[in-house]
Amino acid sequence: SRGRSAAFLSSAGLLVAADVATGPARGWLLGGGLLGLCAFLILVILHRRSRRKEAWFADLVSLCDEGLARLGRRWGALPPDPDPLPPPTHPYARDLDLLGSASLIQLLGMVATGPGRARLRGWLLGDGDPAEVPARQEAVLELAGQSGFRDLWTARGRQTEDLGQEGVERVAEWAGGEPPMDLSSATVWLARVVPIFTLGLLWIELDRPGGQPAWLIPFVVGLWILGRTRGAVSRMFAGAG
Repeated sequence: SRGRSAAFLSSAGLLVAADVATGPARGWLLGGGLLGLCAFLILVILHRRSRRKEAWFADLVSLCDEGLARLGRRWGALPPDPDPLPPPTHPYARDLDLLGSASLIQLLGMVATGPGRARLRGWLLGDGDPAEVPARQEAVLELAGQSGFRDLWTARGRQTEDLGQEGVERVAEWAGGEPPMDLSSATVWLARVVPIFTLGLLWIELDRPGGQPAWLIPFVVGLWILGRTRGAVSRMFAGAG
């Protein structure tokens, strides 16, 4: 945090000094300010990565603590079942303690995502197909000794936003649909190239003041591209929900 603040303030100070300086010192101050700005952006990225790693290892520690709690049958230390009530007419859910506190579903470990919880709940409460039982038993045997693999994907599931079954289906439908704009069109390629020209011409203008502001030409082109594609981009993100 202090490094980011120092880099930003140093960059801002150098850019302000470059704005009032003349001669060769102007170029050096401008270059130093831009380097400081790049350092600030790099520090922001590194800080964000470190925060993600911190959250990742915190989830892994939480999973290990929950595993120890399950072994010790410390039910109060386990995540509660978000949907603890079985259907009132279910023939065996209450007798076998399938759901709720101190139940089989809590002992199995809480599934990270909404669709996964719904699938596990359906398996416990629904009628199983005898033909599927051997395949499920083989899967259990295969995964039983892969605790690290299971914890890895459970932690990844916890770090994703729980969209629920409806949300997952909506995103899948959006991803499989036709894109609202042709990503190979000339407009898309212009949108990629125009910022480079704008920044390059702006650099020349700052380094050699007094000339014509040529950077305004690609800047105006960029505004035209934004107006042309804004509707398609808005529809694209709105479709994702």
